Amino acid sequence: MTFIIIFAVLAALCLIYFVIIVSYGGIGTAFAFAWAVAAVVFAAVAVLWYVFRKHHIRLPGWLTVTILAFAGVILAAFIFVETNIVVAMGHKPSSDLDYVIVLGAQVRGTRVTRSLAKRLDKACEYLTSNPGTMCIVSGGKGSGEDISEAEAMYDYLVSAGIDSSRIIMENRSTSTMENIQYSMDMVPDGAKVGVISNNFHVYRATLVCKKLGYEAEGIAAGADEILFLNYMVREFAAIVRYVIGGMV
Repeated sequence: MTFIIIFAVLAALCLIYFVIIVSYGGIGTAFAFAWAVAAVVFAAVAVLWYVFRKHHIRLPGWLTVTILAFAGVILAAFIFVETNIVVAMGHKPSSDLDYVIVLGAQVRGTRVTRSLAKRLDKACEYLTSNPGTMCIVSGGKGSGEDISEAEAMYDYLVSAGIDSSRIIMENRSTSTMENIQYSMDMVPDGAKVGVISNNFHVYRATLVCKKLGYEAEGIAAGADEILFLNYMVREFAAIVRYVIGGMV
């Protein structure tokens, strides 16, 4: 009975969080529907467990072992990835890096989103403390965007008081891998580089840097507190997809 209650509670929590995400960020919030799917799955497990228990139905031993082994592998992978994400968040960047690259994120019209604003605020903080550092803002123009992400980021930094001569725009990229590749093409050999992204995304960004053969420090910006859990779980799925298929 204890396991039935646990899965029922998990289903309820996932459904509640789904409603919170949609109410706060809108129906189009990335990964939101994964929580609705999780709620259905947990509820189905609770119902099946109840039915099996009530009617004294037992699964074949091999099937039970297979299910438990699969669940164990998924749980172990989740813990491993999330631990690395958290460790990457806590990295303290070196001072006086030659360049910092701000990875792009969605722009609504000409305005930066909350996640992107947090990356840019971190860039302002670092650039103010390290006046010799140059900044590359990286991101092309996507669907629903009136200007490139790089241009929106440039305007944000200039309005925040960063000298325009310190900002370089990379406005062709459409993915994290392209953000890094195209930005690194603008960096002189031997330069010390930092990559700025939201805290949950820094680990994946550094993985991409290593895959492309670049040395770069991750610099973690903040993230939206309400959507943070959603981002952390989504990032696990993104890293699994990256490791298996190289998609970022």
